[in-house]
Amino acid sequence: YGVVLLVFKFNLLGVFEAKVPMSTTWVFLGLLAGRELSIRVDAEELNGRNVRRLVFSDLGKASLGLAISVALVVLMFLVQGKDLNILLGG
Repeated sequence: YGVVLLVFKFNLLGVFEAKVPMSTTWVFLGLLAGRELSIRVDAEELNGRNVRRLVFSDLGKASLGLAISVALVVLMFLVQGKDLNILLGG
C-alpha cells in the first residue's frame, strides 16, 4: 500500500510530467478489489464474464461516491455564496 503511494508521489515510473498525488482512498479501493477478485477466482466462484460484472459494479459504485462528494462540495460553495471559480483555480 505504501509502496504504491510512494511510486506516485516521487514519480518513480517516470510516466507523469508533474508529480501526481494519488488518493489513498483510490489506492486502498484498488488493493481491496484486487484481493477480492483473486480470492473469488481462486475459489472458482467467478468466470471471465462474472469478473467483468463485479469489476464494473464496484467501479460504478466508487464513481457514484466520487460524483456525490463533488456535488456536495459544489453545493456547499453555492450555499455559502462563494465564487465557484475558486474550485476551478481561477
